[in-house]
Amino acid sequence: MLVSESESAPSTLADLEHVLIGGERKWRRREVAKSVGVSLLSARKLWRALGFASVGDEEIAFTDADAEALERTVSMVRDELLDEETTIAFARALGQTTDRLVSWQIEALMEHLGRCPHPDCASGSPSGAVAHLSGIVEDLEVLLVYAWRRKLAAAVARLEHPPPGEEAASGKLTVGFADLVSYTRLSQRLSQRELGILVQRFEGMASDVVTAGGGRVIKTVGDEVLFTTDDPLSAAVIGLSLSERLANDAVVP
Repeated sequence: MLVSESESAPSTLADLEHVLIGGERKWRRREVAKSVGVSLLSARKLWRALGFASVGDEEIAFTDADAEALERTVSMVRDELLDEETTIAFARALGQTTDRLVSWQIEALMEHLGRCPHPDCASGSPSGAVAHLSGIVEDLEVLLVYAWRRKLAAAVARLEHPPPGEEAASGKLTVGFADLVSYTRLSQRLSQRELGILVQRFEGMASDVVTAGGGRVIKTVGDEVLFTTDDPLSAAVIGLSLSERLANDAVVP
């Protein structure tokens, strides 16, 4: 839990950062690596995989939470639960996914603040965003872990009970891809706000259709969505449903 019930929500950017990064910055990168008993090279591999920016040798940039995360990662290798290559792959997947997640959430929050009539919204100002994030950050963290557990549970179920006629380890998938027609032209004539609304609408509708059809969204990039299913029939139904649903929408072309 990020904030105890007895503590007030962080009110400034500095307060919010302190909560999010897990305390005071008091470690240099070499000190963190040494405390865990790994080389700086190994620690840097992990941090690069997570997408963290490089810092200087003398910069005090790390917290106790950073040391604990590195310790947990190293322990998986030391206990031979994973090898180093797989651990780095896990870290890279986590870093890229959370980076996209955070960007998406901030964009959605700023859109909300921009149209919110309440004075506290501050018309989408940075201070308004900090205030709102301070009030919901704990809930967002809980929901993130909840969603990850549910997704992992579904993946485990597919391993245990693969589609009929397929082995669990076969790795057979059907891949689907869809994008918007004339998106480049639209992006040139729409305002930034209008384009943001269009992209969010497309991503939201595509995600709903794919999930309802039993598929999984692999990634969305502006006007494109990539998804997978366990069988070709489901992918075909999703493809047709996407076309039909988007064709009847007033916002999406």
